[in-house]
Amino acid sequence: MKRSTTIIILIFLSLIWGGFFKMAHGHKDFGQGQEADIVHSVSDMGELASRLGSPDTFQRSGNVLWFNKLDLSILPFLTNLGGTGADAYISAGNTFNHEGSLVLVGGDDAGDFSSIWKNVPFQGASRFGGEIKIRPTSVDTEVRFYLRYYNGTEFIRGTIKCDFANNKIQYMDADANYQDAFDLISLDDEVYLYHQLKYVIDVEKEAYGTLWFDDQQLDLSDVPLRNTDLVGSQHITTDIVLLGQTAANPTMQFNDWIFTINEP
Repeated sequence: MKRSTTIIILIFLSLIWGGFFKMAHGHKDFGQGQEADIVHSVSDMGELASRLGSPDTFQRSGNVLWFNKLDLSILPFLTNLGGTGADAYISAGNTFNHEGSLVLVGGDDAGDFSSIWKNVPFQGASRFGGEIKIRPTSVDTEVRFYLRYYNGTEFIRGTIKCDFANNKIQYMDADANYQDAFDLISLDDEVYLYHQLKYVIDVEKEAYGTLWFDDQQLDLSDVPLRNTDLVGSQHITTDIVLLGQTAANPTMQFNDWIFTINEP
């Protein structure tokens, strides 16, 4: 091998080892200079990073399909606001451990709401998981956390409700009735620690999986999911809905929204 060729190879290897050639991670194929806020599905450092800082240290299952810290912008999401004063925005106050947190504000009448959701690319029937950090800041308020699966002919969904007025965590059964999962737990308003909520649904078996709330967990694998006929496009949606129970403008803060696939 010629000396000049050897020198070129050595220079190329030194550039690689020195980090000169780097591949963007978490970006689209275009616009690689933009903020990498939503991470793609991998079982590597991207997934590890999304789990670090999570208070539910007992729970690390599933592969992360996407993750958003909810600290910079709500532009990647769709919103639906009902009632006077309803809003959704990013605030720098009382965050979990980020630059900001998502604040949902309900309308000024009982039953008014504020919701935000993300459409996820369609996946084959699997065990999906949804995870969110919640900081309650208002009484007489409830938060509903949805995982919805549309396969073109059926609408299969799981729903977990945090009832902050009655200190209950509930799940929706197949008949659209709410049942108690955890009762008499502390869901005080104006706390500065975030609650951790995660649950799993098994779309193939049309049943719930495990529900975690802070340091508690409950096996719901014998509870069927609600399933109704619905003709439409195939997609998956995860939603957060804030619902006021009295005439006011209730607020709630959120960080670290995670959607997982291949849950055990």
